[in-house]
Amino acid sequence: MSNVGQEKTDVLEWLIKHAPALITSWEKVRRYFKRKPVEEPTESTAPLSKILILGCGGVGKSTLAKILTGEANDLLADIYTYKESLGEEENSVSENASVITVLPGQKLRRSVVWPEFLKGIESGVYQGVILVDCFGHHTLGELEVTSHKLWKNDIVLFRKEYLAAQRADELEVAKLLTHSFKQRQSPMWLLHVTTKADLWWGKRSQCSAHIASETYAALNSSLPNGSRSEQVQTCLAISNVNTKDGKCLFEHSKDYDQVKRLKSLELLTAMVLEMQKWCSKC
Repeated sequence: MSNVGQEKTDVLEWLIKHAPALITSWEKVRRYFKRKPVEEPTESTAPLSKILILGCGGVGKSTLAKILTGEANDLLADIYTYKESLGEEENSVSENASVITVLPGQKLRRSVVWPEFLKGIESGVYQGVILVDCFGHHTLGELEVTSHKLWKNDIVLFRKEYLAAQRADELEVAKLLTHSFKQRQSPMWLLHVTTKADLWWGKRSQCSAHIASETYAALNSSLPNGSRSEQVQTCLAISNVNTKDGKCLFEHSKDYDQVKRLKSLELLTAMVLEMQKWCSKC
């Protein structure tokens, strides 16, 4: 049997065994984010949470929101097509409330759009924040690689410098959040989601070291007393990072298959449900 045939067999076997539980958990997440607010919450209908999803551009924020709200409902679909966000995106099927707000991550838009929402974190408007990064493997979008400021007619050098620059930018986002968390008084939750595991799978130890850096440690410690922080590594869709003309900039690891992806989504879903449960008791 070919490697492709064996992978398909492994995926089917995993799905037969685990898909019912994963789909059940996924549906619980979707129902939570789809429900309408209630005027007088009871024990069975906790107040509707407002959540921010933020991070640099091209890390998978919009895709994550689509998964959580049910817009992406095919477990094996290649759902990651990067489209640069020009402003904040509100994801909800309820006309009465937008539960999840996704902020644009590009530097030129962060300075314009983010201040209002960071103040919302500080004042307690948002009960939870999902911080998304991907160990520097940001999608380029419509920008030609040869037009990038780091381009020096050497693709190998560009990959190295691009990753370093994007990882540094991820840390800058964490520092912005740290400042806002320090201004907040009420407890909240933070879910740090590192996506695109299929791209950095061969460098898992380096990724873990990046996540455990002093900047992220300071972010977690800046949360108000009584808050909760968790970290999840996942893959929303197995896909290369290509340039605008279709050339591969970062190739996904051949050792990262759909079974690993589905397991990571299972963990992500379980963690979101756990945050929901925790928030309802606060």
